[in-house]
Amino acid sequence: MFWNNMFWNNMFKEIDKVISEFVNNSSNKFYINNLSEISQMSEAVFKMQETNTVTNMWSKRIGINESINYVYEFINSFDSYMANQFMNIIRYNNGKNKTVTILQREGREDEKQYRNEVDGKGNVYIYYENTPNDIFTIFHEMLHKMNEAYIIEKEGNKSENYTRDYFGEATSIIGESLLGKWLVDNEIITKNDYDIRMKKRLIGSKENARDVLIEAELIKMKLSGLEINEQNLLQVIKNVKNPTLLQIFNDESRDFRRMNSIKKSKSLNIRKSQRYVIGQYLSYRFEKRHRTIEDFKKLNYEVGNINANINQVVDQLRDDLKEL
Repeated sequence: MFWNNMFWNNMFKEIDKVISEFVNNSSNKFYINNLSEISQMSEAVFKMQETNTVTNMWSKRIGINESINYVYEFINSFDSYMANQFMNIIRYNNGKNKTVTILQREGREDEKQYRNEVDGKGNVYIYYENTPNDIFTIFHEMLHKMNEAYIIEKEGNKSENYTRDYFGEATSIIGESLLGKWLVDNEIITKNDYDIRMKKRLIGSKENARDVLIEAELIKMKLSGLEINEQNLLQVIKNVKNPTLLQIFNDESRDFRRMNSIKKSKSLNIRKSQRYVIGQYLSYRFEKRHRTIEDFKKLNYEVGNINANINQVVDQLRDDLKEL
């Protein structure tokens, strides 16, 4: 069909090795056990419709200090303690104890090199462009910093507990949606500004959902005792009845972007990708419950709780979403 040469055969051998190592690593058992549910979420996210925007241009320029103040005002509208926590971290921003770096995006356009992120050592990096987008970026990254709950430090980097590993992006993605609605309601940004950010977020989450669904199939192949090779992959695709999966596999066969990424990095992206899928899915479901602020605060507390029990958090979320 599309893999008849030595290059692809070698690629599949390398991918087979990566999948084998993932499956045989006991620390991945929790992720493997939840693979079916995460796959269902991924399919739901992949099928979500993007909002049409009137224009892709932001409606106004907003200075970085003004953006910081808007984030503070929003948080303060429902939790003064959390608002003060936010400002204290932003202000603790000089000298050798600097934890938040805020730099202008201009001259740093390469977002792979200059990423908005909280790194493994807990340092925040925010690159601003003086548009409404900065407000969302500040809140998203600062939520990561505010609810960080680390349990192990190894070689200078800190590892998360399961609750933060699973739901760390959920709080930030849900938070973005809440913030955006507040900004629109208070006429600080336009509805189209909000739609620009939400559309960009969903496009990214759908790509993450695609990654999860492809890697989940590779993991299931290995768990069933199949080697990752041309013959077995073709047979799996032939047996696919789900139109969404078939669409994704046919698309992958054209550029192999996920396969090539696995080969290049020698690792799977499912642990990272599923965070964005879960975040996008919960943001959509929470909105339907019409109790989003309360849901957000409760989940954000558990994500930042060093003693959080992932099984209890998951069970509570399942119960909450049964109401829909």
